[in-house]
Amino acid sequence: MSLLGGGSDKEPLIDGQKYSEVMGPRKLVPYIVSAQLAAPRKLELPDLLVGILGLGAHLGTWIVALILDIQLLNEKFTTDDSVVQMLQTAALVPLLIALGTILLVVVFHALWGINDNLLSPALTTTMTSMGRASLRVSEIVLMMAAFQPIAELQGANAPELSTLQMLVAAVILKTAAVGFLVNNSAFKVGEHVVAAQ
Repeated sequence: MSLLGGGSDKEPLIDGQKYSEVMGPRKLVPYIVSAQLAAPRKLELPDLLVGILGLGAHLGTWIVALILDIQLLNEKFTTDDSVVQMLQTAALVPLLIALGTILLVVVFHALWGINDNLLSPALTTTMTSMGRASLRVSEIVLMMAAFQPIAELQGANAPELSTLQMLVAAVILKTAAVGFLVNNSAFKVGEHVVAAQ
């Protein structure tokens, strides 16, 4: 059992054939970024297009969420040692860890083709839990920014509408990004369950 390929050495069967025979040549992406494109079947044009669009949506949500977090920290929450700046930093760090782990998996896949087995639970947990942690902290920042002016705690320092819009977008994108990860993992696990039956 390797760090990246948490499966056993015994190759699963799909309809009586070895998994590698059904799988064909190594897929371009690991299942964690696009389960559909890494599926153990040949894709026809409609499925291929859906897979490419899904891959773009998945990676796009992570990238735009990262850009929003950096922009919020650099342009909107610039007061040193403020609680909101500390929380925004706390939202950015786990997002960077999740993205770094995804990038690591993509690089290992490109170099050695790791998509034949399930990923190590440690890697899957790191990606999903760090994405969720970033999401939860962003939700806290959004609530603070949205409700502190109502409670008159900030007064003239109330956040601009654009700040609230960026926070809402970041929360929505992080929710979608974690959803992509979880659903890609569920798709792959389901595939292995079918192969083992």
